Formats: sequence, C-alpha cells, structure tokens
Amino acid sequence: MGRLDDILAKLREYRWINYSGYDRIADYVRDGSDAALRAIPAPGQYSYWTSELTRALRDPADWREEDCRLAHVLLHLGADNVLWEWLDHLLAREGPSQDFFTVVARECRGWSTSKVAANALQRLGRFVRDGQPTSFGRYLLALSKKDLERAVKSAECANAAEFVALLLDHGPERLDAVLSTVLDRLCLKSDRAQVFQVLLQKCGDRYEQFIAKRTEKEKDRWAQFCALQVLHAYAPERYGSTALAISRRALKGNWQKVNRDQVAEWMAGNLGVEVVPDLTEFAGKATRQHDVAGMAHTADTQLGSAAVPVFKALLANENADVRAVGVESLMRLQSPEHEQAVEAELRRELGEKSADRVLKSLTLAMKWKPERILDVLWKLLEHRSRPVRMAAARSMASCGDAVVDESAALLVHKKADVRIAAVEILASIGSERATTALEQRLDEESSEDVRDQMLFGLEAAWNAQGRETTKTDIAARIKRTKDKLEDPVADWLAEDTLPTLKWTDGKRLSNREVRYLLYRQSRAKEIRPDPEAAAVYRLIDRSRSGSFAAAVLAAFLQSGQEATDRWAMTVAGMLGDDAVVPVLAAQIRSWAESNRGKMAEWAVQALALLGTDSALLAVDAMAIRYRTKMKNIGRAAAESFALAAERMGVTPDELGDRVVPWLCFAPNETCLIDAGQKQYEVRIGPDLKLRYIETKKGKAVKSLPKSVSADVKTEMKGVAANLREVVKAQTLRLENLLVRQRRWSATRWRELFLPHPILLPFATRLVWGTYDDSGQLCGLFRALEDRTLTTNADDAYELPDDASVGLVHPLEIDDQTRTAWLTHLADYEIEPPFPQLEREVVNAAEDQHDQKNYLALDGAVLNGMTFKGRAERLGWVRGSVVDAGSVSGYHKSFPTAGVDVIIGIEGMFMGMDMYDEITLGPVLFVRDGTVKYGSYQYDEPSDESDPRVMRFGDVAAIAFSEAMGDLRRIAGEKAGNSSE
Repeated sequence: MGRLDDILAKLREYRWINYSGYDRIADYVRDGSDAALRAIPAPGQYSYWTSELTRALRDPADWREEDCRLAHVLLHLGADNVLWEWLDHLLAREGPSQDFFTVVARECRGWSTSKVAANALQRLGRFVRDGQPTSFGRYLLALSKKDLERAVKSAECANAAEFVALLLDHGPERLDAVLSTVLDRLCLKSDRAQVFQVLLQKCGDRYEQFIAKRTEKEKDRWAQFCALQVLHAYAPERYGSTALAISRRALKGNWQKVNRDQVAEWMAGNLGVEVVPDLTEFAGKATRQHDVAGMAHTADTQLGSAAVPVFKALLANENADVRAVGVESLMRLQSPEHEQAVEAELRRELGEKSADRVLKSLTLAMKWKPERILDVLWKLLEHRSRPVRMAAARSMASCGDAVVDESAALLVHKKADVRIAAVEILASIGSERATTALEQRLDEESSEDVRDQMLFGLEAAWNAQGRETTKTDIAARIKRTKDKLEDPVADWLAEDTLPTLKWTDGKRLSNREVRYLLYRQSRAKEIRPDPEAAAVYRLIDRSRSGSFAAAVLAAFLQSGQEATDRWAMTVAGMLGDDAVVPVLAAQIRSWAESNRGKMAEWAVQALALLGTDSALLAVDAMAIRYRTKMKNIGRAAAESFALAAERMGVTPDELGDRVVPWLCFAPNETCLIDAGQKQYEVRIGPDLKLRYIETKKGKAVKSLPKSVSADVKTEMKGVAANLREVVKAQTLRLENLLVRQRRWSATRWRELFLPHPILLPFATRLVWGTYDDSGQLCGLFRALEDRTLTTNADDAYELPDDASVGLVHPLEIDDQTRTAWLTHLADYEIEPPFPQLEREVVNAAEDQHDQKNYLALDGAVLNGMTFKGRAERLGWVRGSVVDAGSVSGYHKSFPTAGVDVIIGIEGMFMGMDMYDEITLGPVLFVRDGTVKYGSYQYDEPSDESDPRVMRFGDVAAIAFSEAMGDLRRIAGEKAGNSSE
C-alpha cells in the first residue's frame, strides 16, 4: 500500500513519537503472517498517532487484503477505538444497500458477537441515516436477545438516545428488555434525560409513568433535575409541584455535581413567583457574575417586579461583579423606590482604585441617571486612567447645558489630562453654550494635544454654522507654531524638491506654509486630516495638487515605510488625484502579501479619503477581495466605503454604481488623440482593453505611433493601468451582485450601463433579466456594442420602463433556455467575465426539503492546505479556534438570503503543515448572525437538533446552490448541474 508507506514515512519524521515498530507494521500488511503481527510492538503510553494509519484505509466497499491486515494492526495495537471512529464517519455517507459495518466487524478475529457490538456501541453513534438504519443499526437489530443484552451491559454508548430511537422505530419489541440496562449502564447519568426525551416524543403515553418513577428514585441531583426538565416540558400541569421540590434540592446541591446556575435560570423561567425565596437565597451566596447573570435576566423578563428581593440580594452580595448584576436588574425596573439603592452601589464602586471596576460602573451610570452622582464624576476627571476620565466625561455630557459652566472652568486646569476631559464634555454636549466655551479658550491653549481635541470638537459645529477658516487664521496659527517648524518634518522627504502647491486664489504656498501643513498632518495618528491641517486642505487648489501628493507618497514608499510616517498617505488622499490609485492599490496588495495588514488598512482608508470614482471603486473591490483573508483590510474597506456613501446620502450599492470611473472618456464624446497628420480614436473593446482606431481608415492599431507626444503616451499608459484595476474590481463586484440578486430600475440600468465605456462591455457579455413587481422573471436580453438590446434569437428587445433589471442566475431559467443562451454567446464568441449561466447549479430534491444535515462529504479526507486554499478563495472563513489550536470548521455568509453555511472539520490545527490531512464533517445551514465565531467560542451547532439549524427547504435556492457548488469545488468534485 503506497499510501501506508507515505504515512509511515511521515510518522518516522515525528521525533517526539518514540516508536520502533513502523517497519513491522509494513511487513505484516505486505505478507500477512501471524508471526509478523505478533512482532509488532505495543505503542506505549502515547498512541494518538495510530489515528494516522486509518488514512491508508479504503472505503469498506473497496477493501482488499491490505485493508483487512491494517485493521488487524489497529486491533493488535489496542486502537480499536480509532478504527470505530473512522467507520463512524463513513456511515454518514453509506449507501442504503452497502454494509460497511460487517466488512470491518468480521476482521475482529477472536471476538464474540456481543463483544463486537459492545465495542462498537462505545464508539459508533450513527444508527440511522435518512430515516433508515445504517449497516451498524441493522447489525444491532439482527442480534439475538441475549447478545444485545450482553452488549448493552458491557459498554457506555456514544449516543444512547439515538440507540433508543433506533429500537423504538425499527424494533420496538426489543426495547423493553434492555431499557433499564440502557439507562443504568449504557449512558451517563447526565445523558438519561436525552433518552427520556426520545421516549416521551415517540411514545409518551407508554413511558411517562416509567420515567416519572425513575426520576423520583434518582439519587443523583443533577440527573434528577435534567429528567425533571423533560417531564415538566411534556406535561407542566402534572409535574409542577414535583419540579419545584426537585429543583429546590438541586439548587442546594454541590457545585461540582450540579450546575446550579442552570437550575436557577430554569426555575426563574418556568416555576413562577413561588421560587423567589429560593432564588433570593441563591443570589446572596453566589460567588461569580456568570452564576447569576442568566438567572437575573430571566427573572427580570418572566417575574418582573416580583423578583425585587432577588435583585436586592444580589446587591448585598460580597462579590462586586455579582452586585453589578443586581444594579443593572434594578435599573431595568425603572422604579423610583430603588434609585437610592442603585445610587449607593454606584458611588461605592466608583470610589474603587481598580480602573476596571470603575469603568464597569461608569457603563451602568451612563444607562441610568448620572446627574445623581455628579460630585463623584467630577472627581473622576482627575483619575489616573484615561479611559476612566473619558467615560466619566461622556457620562456627564448627558446632563447637557447643566454642566457647561463647571466644565468650561476646567479648561484652565493645571493638568492637560483634565482639560482634555473637559473638552470631551463640552464637545459631546455640542450646544451653542458649549461651543462658545471652547472657542473662547482655543487660542489661549498652550498644549497641542488639548488644542487638537478642541479643534476636533469644534469642527462639526463650525461646519454646521458654515464658518470657514481664512488664510489670515492660518497665518496666525503658523506664527503660534513657529518653534515647531525649524526642522524638516521627515528626513526621507526633500521638501525643497516638492512640486508647487497653490491656494485657491492662485497664489503659491510658501515653504513655511508647506512645512506647517506637513508638520500638522504628521501629528495625526489616524488616517484623517489633522484638525488644523484640515483648514489648509480646504484652501488648496485640488486641481493642481496631484503632483505634490504623488511626490510625497513616492518618497514615503521609497523610505523605510515606517508606520509612524503613515501621515504621508493621508496627504496623498487629501491632495492626490487618480494617479495615486494604482500606486496605492499595488502597495496594498504588496503589504497584504508581506503580512503588513495594518499598513494596507491605512492605505485603504487613504484611498477613501481621495474620494474619486476610481479610488472608491478600488476601495469597494478591496472590501470584496479581502472579506476573508486579511479581514482587517476588507473590514476597513467596507467601513470606509459605507461612510463615503453615507456622506453622499446614498446606499453603498448605489455608490458602487456611481464610482465606476470614465477615465479619459466623457459622456456623448469621442476620445481623440492627434498624431501629426493622423488622428486616433480611443475605445474600450469587448475584451475590456484599450483600442486605438485610426479615424480615416477605421482600422485598429496595436499601439500609438511614434508621432504621438511623450506626455500623451504617459497619460494613456496611466489610463491602461487604471482600466486594469477597474475591470478587476467591477468583475468581482458584478459577480457578487449576481449572487446577491441586485436589481436596478429599467431607467437606472439604461443610464448606468449603456452609455458607460467600461460598463457597456459587461452589459454585452452578460445575460440580463427583466422582473415584474413580484420579482417574477419576464424576459432575457443582453446589450450590443451599438447600445441596442437583443434576445438569444437575435431579435430586438424592448426594455419595459416599469420593469426592474438584474443579472440572471441559472437557477431562474430552465435547461432549454440556458442552452439557447450559451449557444448564442458561443456563436458570437462572447466569453463572460465570470461564470454566469455555466456556473454550477445544485437543487435540494423535494424529499430533502426537511433535511437539515448534508452528509455527502462527511468523512471525506483532503489535504489541509488544499482545503484552506480552495475554501478561502471562494469566500469561506475559518470558524472558531478551540482546544489545542484546533479549528472547528469553516463558514460562509449569505446575508441577503439570511443564512450562513457551516462545514465541520476534524484534524485541522493552526500549526498544520503542507502534508497534514483533514476530515470533512457534516454541512449545516444556520440563520444569519446566530452563531458566534472566534477563539474558544464553542458556539457552532453540534448537530441538526440545534434550533438555529435550517431545513434545506427553508434556505433560499440561490444561497443553497452557491454553497453546495463551493463545497464540491473545495472537495475537488467536477462541476455540473444536479439535484441533490
């Protein structure tokens, strides 16, 4: 077995595995002699590596002699658990006529039937697939009564509830003989409730009394409580008093044996006001916030004011975090009679030395009535912690003009930190009185940091008032700053060689004015205009500042590209033109590839500052390109683009339509280049590349002649570079809009796609649909180069004025229509910019609409790095990182459809190498936003019983198809249209 040889060679490389029997394993698998098997040494204390051997096994349906011998090796090494776990994965995709279990079980030589069954019960949990028993389920059902009883007595079951469900559905006559044994020996005490739930769901009338009697006699308090929950949910009117008695006993149990926090929360939500005394006692003795948070919230929503004794007990607790739960609970009641108690606790906590404790209480104070504790908040403005000072200031700002005079008085405090806090109060208030107080102090403030905060606070007010800074104001500020302007701002920037900057009145900025601008901007830590530099930017002629911005950016990129010099990118964004777009776009890719993600993030923000159509298009493309890999870049791009849209009063989608640049073209005009006696027209061809047409002959040329000036050639070279970036961005964007099913009104679509030199080729190479008010597809068309519309039969198409237009997904049309359009495109040698009609389509079959678990890939083995590369290129994101750095799965979101899709993974670790393999697990669809991903979240659904998991029939067809198509490509299967 070549595969086994590779695995053994890899295991030999693991120096931390001290095992000498690899050659003996290979010898036995080759010749099969009993002597060779006996010669294989035991694996020693650490035998986890034996799971690697299962990767050499074929599917049981294809087993050969070598596979049988490898199974003997695993059993000889005492790794039968590994063999069964491997088989469990395969049972998820076993065909109805296949018998994987028997193939493996018959290699357990010397084992009795009951021993095979007992060992399998210990590890296998897949008894049923698609409503029918798996081969393991059939094996158990075929056992004799005696063998089944022996097996049940000899093991704990991996999934006792499912085992009981198997017997109920397919062998009910066999259940009673083993049920007590199942409950006593086969499952853990804490799992008995799951078995009870199955019994009540399927045969409640028959088993209710049986379960009630066992629950009454149960000695383990946690197991008894779990069983009681099941009974109460089944018949609350019959088990109310029993539930009260049992939950009370459980609530007083040992923390190590009873999850008392869960008991308390359940009691608050299910047993009414009668449990208030019990919860009050529990609240007074709790030692952790986690123990009472769920109970308090449930008591608030279910019991309301009746739970006041519980909340007061929390408030009297010795633990500060528990008391905070009590404060928040009483605050939610909004009752005047509790205000004094809330205030007393807030004052107590705000007087603590711990900044963390103070911040937590300030968070509560902001939700409440900070005016009652103003005396404490004033003192906190001098706290050693900046976050505390700022939080106290924001709390006070909610009091409005009532605190303006006292805050203004603090603007002359001897400590700059206190003055900054006072500025925060006044700026947050933002009233006329608060703004006047800041203005009166602005020119007297000596600290640059405090002055910056004042200017930031005043900027919004000044903009609202239409107040503009003049050159005279700037001159006065330069005079104030003269001591700071003696030395160059950066040693990598030769200021005397920079291109000229001009004011909007046409006058040139002096060297000192330029240095002042650069100095002020260099003080800003974020990619935004420094508050004093912002006034200078507004008075600079932007039509002439592009070369200056390009020079500053070039000097920065040729330097060491230190993060502290990132202000140069802000200068480029504030004063640049479209010439810096390809430069910054290329640099973003370079920084992303060299793991300088923060630099790339700042560069994206600088592009958004530039604000031109070309720049914003690049930002939009990066939001898509980096939505999974280097997510901080994608997040910064998406946020920057959304902010730009908000400033313009449009949606991000509408802005995405607007920002496709025209480059050297203009609406209803021809772009012409003079070359001596000849003239050339510049066009964008169907291939989305520049074309030059000699106007007299109408003949295309490969390049411009030598007679064209160097300046024009340089300009066209820049246009071509920008065009390449625009095409990449628009291709990504339109495919994303296809999946999201974006719609345009017919009028907007005509205005957007037909006149535009870049969007027209996209309109000609893609198939579009018209839709009525109900979203029903009414017609199909594409555009021609002459801006008319056509059908696949070459008939003219009239676009109805009242229709909406969108890109057609193959799921929306039948096979005959799809084939006709593909033939039409092939006849005219038109290649779509991305897969549209030929993209894979996967439908959920009618009998799978109730299915929640996609198992076709479950158990498939794939190289880990191959999976990671394929998945992330298709927009899938790594799920939670949990124990020992293992990765629980990957997911992809379809927010428009309101769904996420998750695939489970085993064997993936953060530090895996290029040789490691992973095993794919089941695929589940969950409602968008209901699952938390991150380090140690453990929030992904464990199985389809989780209420967040959706039926296939409830998943939007296009989201289902796109997800399944992705998964097949990830697994390496060939694309094709199919029905699941």
